[in-house]
Amino acid sequence: MKTLEDPCRKIEKAEPKEIPSLLPDVLNSVRIIWELSDTYATDERMKGLLTKISNQINQRCRQKINKEDMLGNDVEKCMRDLDESIECCKQWKDICTKM
Repeated sequence: MKTLEDPCRKIEKAEPKEIPSLLPDVLNSVRIIWELSDTYATDERMKGLLTKISNQINQRCRQKINKEDMLGNDVEKCMRDLDESIECCKQWKDICTKM
């Protein structure tokens, strides 16, 4: 799974609004794994792999949301961060569907 290591590390460091531009590389890596790996060439294994990527994206979006902002320090910033995170997740779904 070294094929996914670099693209997933980029997600770990990215802001939610930057993640959609990283997703084609991630999904191309998944496609390579699917085509070349005997171990991951099953629907169940690929579903598990894509679920892990989804969880990583969701975790990164959750990290962006500051609870202190939510509780009144900067509600507008929190709303922007939430909007960016929602858009990121929508794009993930759209890009997965297209690819």
